[in-house]
Amino acid sequence: MIAILSRRVEKIVKGAGRIAQAKSLYAVLCMLLLSGVLQAQSSVEMFANSYTGTPPNGPAQTQTVQLLADPAPGAPPNTVVSVTATLSNQQYTGVGTGPGSPVVMFGGRRADGTTTINTTPIFDEMNSIAAPVDIQYSGVSNGTATGIAVADNHAFAVYSSIQHWEGLAVPATNSRIYLADLTINFSSPVTNPYLHFVGMGGFVGLLGYATELDLTTPGVTLTKLQGNNTLLLSGSQINNANATGILTNCDNETAGCGTVRVNGSNISTLTFQVFIRGDGGTPTWSSPDRNEGDFWMMGVSLASAPTAADVTLAGRVTNANGRAVSGARVLLNDGSGQIRTATSNPFGFYRFEGIEAGRTVVVSISAKRFRFSNPTQVISLGDSAFDVNFVADN
Repeated sequence: MIAILSRRVEKIVKGAGRIAQAKSLYAVLCMLLLSGVLQAQSSVEMFANSYTGTPPNGPAQTQTVQLLADPAPGAPPNTVVSVTATLSNQQYTGVGTGPGSPVVMFGGRRADGTTTINTTPIFDEMNSIAAPVDIQYSGVSNGTATGIAVADNHAFAVYSSIQHWEGLAVPATNSRIYLADLTINFSSPVTNPYLHFVGMGGFVGLLGYATELDLTTPGVTLTKLQGNNTLLLSGSQINNANATGILTNCDNETAGCGTVRVNGSNISTLTFQVFIRGDGGTPTWSSPDRNEGDFWMMGVSLASAPTAADVTLAGRVTNANGRAVSGARVLLNDGSGQIRTATSNPFGFYRFEGIEAGRTVVVSISAKRFRFSNPTQVISLGDSAFDVNFVADN
C-alpha cells in the first residue's frame, strides 16, 4: 500500500497543476507510516482488565495481574507477562488488620473510631489516592514524562499500618523500621521493568510517616525516570525526601510519587524490604480508637512487550514546528564498538533493525541547517523502541 502511494505521488509531482493532490497523498502516506510506528511501539501496563474478574477488598498478602498492551483498556500482547506481588516476612503483629494480623497488606486503609482497618480493592486506579498527575510518570523507552495515564493505569494498593505501636515512643517516631518483604515475580523474564509509585506518605495529627523500600535483589540497579522531588532514589533505596512535614499528596511534595526503572535483563524476581519512617512530629506513634498507616500504590509496566528476537530502534526527526526533517544523519553506537548510520526519510523517519536485545545504545543526531539541544539519547533496549524522536531547536 505504501509503495503504491509512493509511486502515485511521484507521478503526480511530475504532472502540472497537481500539487495539491500530491500534498494530500503525501499526508496520507505520512499518516500511514506514523500509524505503523504508533501501533508497534505499545508498552505493556496495568489496566482494569489486568485483574481477572473484580479485584476483591483486602486484606490480602498476594495477587496476580497480567500486563496489557497500551492504550486502555489494553489487550494481551503476543508474549504474555503476568506479575505476582507477594508480601511476606512480617516483622510485627498487626492490630485490627484481619487474618494473620499483617502490618503490611494489600487492600487496607486507615480508619477513625475503630482499630479495625477500612478495606479497599487490592488493585485500583492510580489516581484513587494522593492526586498524582500523568507528567509525574513515564511508560516509554526513553523515560520521558509520557505513556502513563493515572486515570486509566492501575496499581497494587498497599497499606503499611503503624497501629501496633499505639501510644508507644519506642521505636522512636523519627526512626526507620523494617516491616516486611515485598516480592515481585514475572511469569517470563523481563528487561528494565518500570515501577510506578503513588502516595508514599501518610500522617496522623502532627506525626508524618512514609513507606520506604530497599531493593535486595542482586545484579540490578535503580534509575528515577520521572516524579516529584519527594520521591528520592538513594542507591538501592526508594525514599521520601522530607525529613519533616510528611503528608499524603503528590502535588504538594509531601508524598513520594513517580517512576523508577529497574536496570537489568532476564529479571524474573524483584525483592524489596518494606520500611516505615516517621518524621518525629509527635513523641508517640498513634492514638486509640483508630487504625493509622500509609496507604500507597505501586504499578508495574514494561516499555515494550518482551520478545526473544533481535530488536528495532526507530523514531522521527522534526523541526521546532513539528515538520519533518529529511536527510538528518543518525548514529547508533551499540556499545560493542560498532557504529551504525541511518538517514531520515522525506517524512523524518529513521530506523535501525537487527539490534541485539538487552543492549544499551547511544543514539545521536546531526543535520545541516538544524540545531538540537538534546542531540544524544541513551536507550536500554529490552525490546524494540519506536519512539526515539529528535526535535530541532529551529
